[in-house]
Amino acid sequence: MDKRDQVLQIFLIESTEIIENLEIQIINLEEDKENKDLINDIFRGVHTLKGNSNSFGFTKLGGIVHYFEDLLDYYREPNNSIEEEVFQLIFDTYDIIKETFEIEKMKEDRFPSKYAEILKAIKDSLDKTKEEKKNKEKENNPGIVTEEVVHKQYVFHDKFDKTEIDKMSKEGKEEILKDIKNDKKIFNIIMEFEDRDYYFITLLKELGEIKQTFITLKKEIDEGFNPDKEYVKKISIYLSSEEDLEEIEEVFDLKDDEEIVNISILCEDLFLEQEIVKPEQKEKEDSKIETQTNKIETQTNKIETQTKKVEKGSSIRVDSNKIDELFDSIGELVIAQSYIDQNEEIRNLKNLEINKYLNMLNKTTRIIQSKVMNIRMLPIRDTFFKMKRVVRDVSKKTEKEINFQLSGEDTEIDKTMIDNLSEPLIHMIRNSIDHGIEDSSEERVKNGKPEMGTVLLKALHRGSSFIIEIHDDGKGIDTESILTKAIDKGIASKEEIYKEEEILQFLFAPGFSTAAEITSISGRGVGLDVVKKTITDMKGKIQIETKKGKGSVFRIVLPLTLAIIDGMVVKSSEEIFIIPTLSVVESFRPKKEDIQTIKNKVDFINFRGNILPILQLNKILDLDEEDYNIENSTFICIDHDKGMYVLQVDELLGRQQIVIKALSKKFEQVKEISGATIMGNGEIALILNIEGIRDWLDNNVEGIKR
Repeated sequence: MDKRDQVLQIFLIESTEIIENLEIQIINLEEDKENKDLINDIFRGVHTLKGNSNSFGFTKLGGIVHYFEDLLDYYREPNNSIEEEVFQLIFDTYDIIKETFEIEKMKEDRFPSKYAEILKAIKDSLDKTKEEKKNKEKENNPGIVTEEVVHKQYVFHDKFDKTEIDKMSKEGKEEILKDIKNDKKIFNIIMEFEDRDYYFITLLKELGEIKQTFITLKKEIDEGFNPDKEYVKKISIYLSSEEDLEEIEEVFDLKDDEEIVNISILCEDLFLEQEIVKPEQKEKEDSKIETQTNKIETQTNKIETQTKKVEKGSSIRVDSNKIDELFDSIGELVIAQSYIDQNEEIRNLKNLEINKYLNMLNKTTRIIQSKVMNIRMLPIRDTFFKMKRVVRDVSKKTEKEINFQLSGEDTEIDKTMIDNLSEPLIHMIRNSIDHGIEDSSEERVKNGKPEMGTVLLKALHRGSSFIIEIHDDGKGIDTESILTKAIDKGIASKEEIYKEEEILQFLFAPGFSTAAEITSISGRGVGLDVVKKTITDMKGKIQIETKKGKGSVFRIVLPLTLAIIDGMVVKSSEEIFIIPTLSVVESFRPKKEDIQTIKNKVDFINFRGNILPILQLNKILDLDEEDYNIENSTFICIDHDKGMYVLQVDELLGRQQIVIKALSKKFEQVKEISGATIMGNGEIALILNIEGIRDWLDNNVEGIKR
């Protein structure tokens, strides 16, 4: 990857972060409309996005954020408040910015469908703000408008070269003087880069007019010109602009550490012809210089203080692939450590010193494993805050007032799982508002509830699991209606009796909905099949609780990380297998009198009042066809959303943390296996897929299929 690609990658990462933060900031601003600090934060993000976009040729993105920045700038002023219709425009603009960025990132030659419409709306709003600004000025200054003289501060860096100004033509100096008198600043920008000057020059042109340019070449051209070599040593630019120093400095945010840039603001005197200075004038100028020097020293002290603050809470940006590689390496270290712990020859050593160091190694390995796992653990806060936008939009579409609450947003989870949770949460929150909350406030009041519906999004840790709950205080789920619809669709039978939890699982069937008319948000079940697949792929499960007239709870249960999980180690036909602990209800030794056989197909057991099918692991995996003595077997009750079942194995060996290893493509057809791990003795153990085993039950035992 060359330097330009590296810088482009940095731009894409930083722009993604800015755009993600913008949504949260805009939502917070709507809740606190007069918060000027928040408006300034949004403005700065948009300004940075504008500069970076133009620098890297993202012109469509640069165009929309340019006008968006102007709109935000108006509302930064103390007396300007954002009206409701402008907020909607701000949200719509954000959506277009996000879509435009993705289009440009994929190098697609098109605009978002509403790009022109939103751009026109922003321009119309800007025209309106200009008119309002003009009217306010007339009200505040009905008579003569006096012109205020502002004294500028001028900064000179050590790289500034006065001889360059002496080389300028008289006409060039006069043109610069004319700009200074028109209240523009003249910046001297000196760049000592390798090969990216033109990116920054393009960006500087967006902020003003380049008046003069001086180029210093290296002394390496004697051997003849080589187009692949870089001969420019230094470029000195004289830029006329109305922007402040901070705006010019932001242009170079993406420069590499080894690249040098110096920026000076030049005063009018430098471009005037030399004249004899009178003593009293000299005295005034000396006083002025002293004042300016004091200001510069004050600014320097301020910058040093800010630098110290930054250093105190410093952080570095690391490619997620590098963290994944580190994680894999730690997994190998854990496996090696486990091998040492379980090696009989090592365990039988009587050398106290060796055992001491082995214990130290074991402790250090666990600490490193814990620390590296924490690197990937991030608060779910940002994902939760983004749901505020979902609630806002659905609330407006359904015309329902919603009190949206968050709890446990600082709870941490593996970053790879955070990335996959947004879509499931969006679907579930939409369903909670649209189908859960009553259609009218009158209906709620009649049932003794507040007019405003409440939706709570909650995160917590429970044991080795991460749990997300979506509560609503609506009318609950009508299980009779769901069962009727399921029978009509052929996914349920009239003859069978279903428990409530089984009926609720029909909501996750593909295309299932209780709505008479399907819209983008209506009907329990819309999009929930996608939710279930996503959660299942993350080794998780979904539970539903509901009470008619009181509300519902959708609960997502996930392992804390996808790379290392708690597993139950079992043996069947001399082979070792792992069952994810998250799916295990209980293990027990069966009694013969509790077991019944139906149609010679499958055995059932009465487990705590539930009649559950017994699946022999050795037969499911074609290890052998032998029927083992039930009383000498171990039964493991597995929790599943279609209903619990019992897995029969020869022996339960224990419980331990395992490092998941992916299987090759040729194992993709084996649905009963989801991965593998290396045990402490160096042997490979397969990880059972409880979903695939349940599917085997549905496909091979008549009367079980739901």
